[in-house]
Amino acid sequence: MRTTMLVLLALALLLAACQSMATPPPAPPTPKPPSVTPPAVLNEETVEDYFVLTSPAFADGGTIPPQYTCHGEDVSPPLRWGSPPEGTAALLLTMTDPDAQQVVGSTWIHWLLYDLPPEVRTLEGVSAAPEVAGGRQGTNSWGKIGYGGPCPPAGPAHRYIFALYALDAPLGLPVGATMEEVEAAMEGHIIATTQLVGLYP
Repeated sequence: MRTTMLVLLALALLLAACQSMATPPPAPPTPKPPSVTPPAVLNEETVEDYFVLTSPAFADGGTIPPQYTCHGEDVSPPLRWGSPPEGTAALLLTMTDPDAQQVVGSTWIHWLLYDLPPEVRTLEGVSAAPEVAGGRQGTNSWGKIGYGGPCPPAGPAHRYIFALYALDAPLGLPVGATMEEVEAAMEGHIIATTQLVGLYP
């Protein structure tokens, strides 16, 4: 009887050991990737670390100063952004007025600048030059090449959306391309985008 119990105990211990060997240890927790969310407030040091479009002339949602509109010098405001994502081969910048639809029935194109080298981090004072900072300028809704500042009719303030795109390939379009041509060429090539909204008047 005692021998039988010892045998059963030995079998139970052997079975427990086998089950323990068959069960793999729990996997260590997967480390979380570093956060790429920018802080609430970007300063001179941190703005370079994030692909976020900013301007020292106005805050996001703030009023664009008159010198950057048709009531002033009508040149582009200073813009800054940080490092684009890995794999970026070109940058594209647009400025549009969606509120113009209430007046003319379509979004007004104020600025198209494409095939900017990914190393570019700032722009300021751009007007009608065909090429700027290594990139090419497209045709705005006035039928002119280059930047055209805010110039809304009397009434509520309009929103002016500056949008910066990181693309995995240059568009390869000539100077003077239209928004329709730019949108067709950039389809399927957007890696990331960031935008800044200004108001005027």
